Amino acid sequence: MRHDGMGRPRGSSGGGPRAWLERARSAADVARGAVSALQRIAGTPSSPRSRVTDPPGARPRPFGVNVAGYFASEKGVGEAVRSDVRSLVAAAVPHVVCDFADTCGSTNPIVVQAPPGSEVFAFNLVHVNADQTHVFVGGKSADWFEGRTNIGFWVWELEDFPSRWRSCFEYFDEIWTPSRFAQEAISRSSPVPVLRFPHSIDVDRGAVPKWRRADLGIPDGAFVFLFMFDYYSVFERKNPLGLVEAFRRAFPREAGVWLLIKTSHSEHDRANAGRLARAIRGANVRVIDEVLGSERTLGLYDLCDAYVSLHRSEGFGMTLAEAMSFGKPVIATEYGGNVDFQNQANTLTVPFELRPLEEDHGPYAKGSSWAHPILDRAAELMRFLVNNPASAAALGARARADVHRQLHPRTVGAAMALRLGLLAERRGGGR
Repeated sequence: MRHDGMGRPRGSSGGGPRAWLERARSAADVARGAVSALQRIAGTPSSPRSRVTDPPGARPRPFGVNVAGYFASEKGVGEAVRSDVRSLVAAAVPHVVCDFADTCGSTNPIVVQAPPGSEVFAFNLVHVNADQTHVFVGGKSADWFEGRTNIGFWVWELEDFPSRWRSCFEYFDEIWTPSRFAQEAISRSSPVPVLRFPHSIDVDRGAVPKWRRADLGIPDGAFVFLFMFDYYSVFERKNPLGLVEAFRRAFPREAGVWLLIKTSHSEHDRANAGRLARAIRGANVRVIDEVLGSERTLGLYDLCDAYVSLHRSEGFGMTLAEAMSFGKPVIATEYGGNVDFQNQANTLTVPFELRPLEEDHGPYAKGSSWAHPILDRAAELMRFLVNNPASAAALGARARADVHRQLHPRTVGAAMALRLGLLAERRGGGR
């Protein structure tokens, strides 16, 4: 994902908070009736107002955002923070990029780090989840936080936010999160406002690299379902075994239907990688177990006929939104952050049962609850898409239109700019 000039302040000219408020309100109006863009997208925070005010005599800082996060990571956490910048660019909000190394991932060499001392702006947006907040803070001096409005961008995938991370709220004046599901979970524990700003989708991308089905051992005329996951995102939550089982039930003998599963970082979870390998034996299933660049990954959406996710929960569902942006029909568990942009008009939703976890899975504790999608219903929906191409195409077209409207960088960026302008005005002065 390229962001030209990300290593230097963007849009750094032109006005204090009042000027930015006017621009943000104008941009919000353009973004399809977003007069109340902040309330519609962010939601009304149930927690107290942000507590930052400038002390008397404090040196004014320019309006803009120092955005910190895993910019060089190829994982979902990297794409998420890059979507922040995509939204800020669309709203012409000044910003610089501050990369935080993802020690568990590969690096994206196209990202340019901000030069030392260039983090001059009044806002810090720290796109690092709660579990790594102490690590991030420990690597920064106190000066990096002092005299600024500090915003954390977190996501969480279960209904209960872990008590062990509640001390991380003390570093921030408010929390942003990409879905109502995560907003509600975090708000129940938060002493500061929690607002929703969804990840934006690069809907104006150009052509993507073409994959040849023959190179994957898939016949050219086959119907291809796609699913993607990273082993770092917790195997049991992503539920690929449930997907393979539903696929087998749907197509026990059909030669012309295939399931393509794109994975990464299986070397860090050999046991579950082995379970998946055993589960797909004898089935029309192909696995690409490789870290791909973002452009080649996007090419897989172009190759497939439909996307399917039988997840147990999602904090947002980036791959679901990306597939929809390509006009692909999507089948997905009707649970988690994805229900913000998925509904029965633009997605084939899979019902579920909430069940407690019988053991810990990564950060998800035994006794917590998540969804178990109904596999027979998922199998029915997969058969429906294969047998009804006109309906599948219409569903994909509605999905694309909805994502372009709801998750366009201009829409999300307008809401971000409006919130930042309001916070800057509250602080006072000509920031």
